[in-house]
Amino acid sequence: VLADIARPSKRRFPLRSFLVLLGVLILLGSATAGTAWYARNGYFADELDGAVAIFRGRPGGVLWFKPTEEELTEIRVEDLDGASQTRLEQRPVWSTLSDARDFVANLDTTAITATAGN
Repeated sequence: VLADIARPSKRRFPLRSFLVLLGVLILLGSATAGTAWYARNGYFADELDGAVAIFRGRPGGVLWFKPTEEELTEIRVEDLDGASQTRLEQRPVWSTLSDARDFVANLDTTAITATAGN
């Protein structure tokens, strides 16, 4: 009879294991969701097939979350002046699509007017 009292209940161990497993799954799920949020929360401009494009995500991607094309402009990279090409190559990240559009709108395409005027 004393041996039965000292022995731990077999029902308690599976419950404890389940709770530990549940905690690990919640932790992994939260880490994945946080990574996905960071990876997709931003916009940047870059070159795509010779044109300026706006992408959603982080330059180069984060883990398996790759940037996706949001908008392709008609601005050709070759038509940008040197300073604007350098700014584009730096690929700064903005928090809103509107900010990324403003950046693209402010790229200097004086190379177009200089060659068109000759």
